[in-house]
Amino acid sequence: MATTLAQFYTEETARYGKWLARIGADRDAARTEQEEAKKGLDTATAALEAKTKEIAEKRARLPGTTIPAETEALVRDIAAQVVLQRRLATAVRDGRRRLAAVEAQTTALDAATRRLEPRVAELTAAAKRATDEAVIRTKWKTDAASPPVSDIVAQANAAKTGPLPQAQTKIDAIPQKLRDLAGARRTAAVALYTAATAERNAVEDARHDELQADPDSAADKLADARLTFQQAAAALGELATTAAVRLSRARAVLDALVAPGALAIPADEKAAATAGTVESDAEAQLSKETDYLKAVGDEIGTASALALATRALLADDPTVDPGHDASLDDERTAEGTALGKVTGARGPWTTNRRVIDRWTGILSDGTWRTLVSFLEAKATLDDLATKNPSQLVTDLNAAETALIAALESAGAAERRRIYLELESATTRAAVERLAESRDADLFLSLRSNP
Repeated sequence: MATTLAQFYTEETARYGKWLARIGADRDAARTEQEEAKKGLDTATAALEAKTKEIAEKRARLPGTTIPAETEALVRDIAAQVVLQRRLATAVRDGRRRLAAVEAQTTALDAATRRLEPRVAELTAAAKRATDEAVIRTKWKTDAASPPVSDIVAQANAAKTGPLPQAQTKIDAIPQKLRDLAGARRTAAVALYTAATAERNAVEDARHDELQADPDSAADKLADARLTFQQAAAALGELATTAAVRLSRARAVLDALVAPGALAIPADEKAAATAGTVESDAEAQLSKETDYLKAVGDEIGTASALALATRALLADDPTVDPGHDASLDDERTAEGTALGKVTGARGPWTTNRRVIDRWTGILSDGTWRTLVSFLEAKATLDDLATKNPSQLVTDLNAAETALIAALESAGAAERRRIYLELESATTRAAVERLAESRDADLFLSLRSNP
């Protein structure tokens, strides 16, 4: 059994190549036999025609013979020639059958060549593609086993216990309520992307499940194995190619914050942001914005659920009108309720949002960018700390092994299917050829020797 995808496709290409070569040799032999059969049939047909003509001429002489002995001799001769004629007729019949069989075989072998040549080309391309992709995956595995990717978890945790708390101290210079507001706004900002990603994954899973007519079939097991392999490769590839860069960027943000003088909020900005009436008025409105942001996030979730249910409905019957189909009533109700909450929360928020706008506007754009960068850096470290490079390599290796096994099984089933298709075409062609001369062959069979 192959141990890599490239090896599998190379071996499979060789299998089809041998099959195609054997078919080519059989086809050449069949064409030679076809020429010989045609010549033999032509010879037998000419002999039969000549013998038939000879008998006709001798029969034509019978009325003119007056001597009994000559008449008797001519009759015996005609009888002997008729026997020979029928043997020649048998030869013609057999020649037709032989030619029909050989022609059917040649036609089938030509069709087999046309059927297999694209498959060989497809497998050849697949082998090259697998070889190229294996180089990339090997690099990912090498990177995952070497610093900085191999110790990315340790580095992320080190950053979380080292510069992150120090950077947090600098960030704490921004009033707490403003930091809370920034966190709520960030959550709302990424909610749409998160929902879109979840929808994409759900649709892909549904599409995969729909393609599985028979989960136990070789083709469906192959589809499962291929999906698992693709997911494992994507997970390792993303970590190997982005982890070090993401960690470096997060560290750069934290190091910049830790540096002396970083995020030195001017005293007037800080004083203005914490001034009694300004801050208290803004805090009174803050809950209204957080309520609105939560309502928006909830509505995104219900809209996503409605979208997925709609897709599932249309997948069963694309002709239905999802806007009025009763099976979506629950999802539409939930979406309507969520939209109502958004509308209800938007009013109180927009009425006095200028208060929060003035409050947040006290801090410069530079300060806000620093806060956004810090939140992103913290989220990056939290994510990287959960990764396991060696496990991702193990998962990918196991997925490749499972995919190869599924490919071997599906490949054998495919070869059997193609073989039976070709044999079916051969037998159909043989029947069609014999049917063309059936009436003549039947006559010859009845009046000639078997």
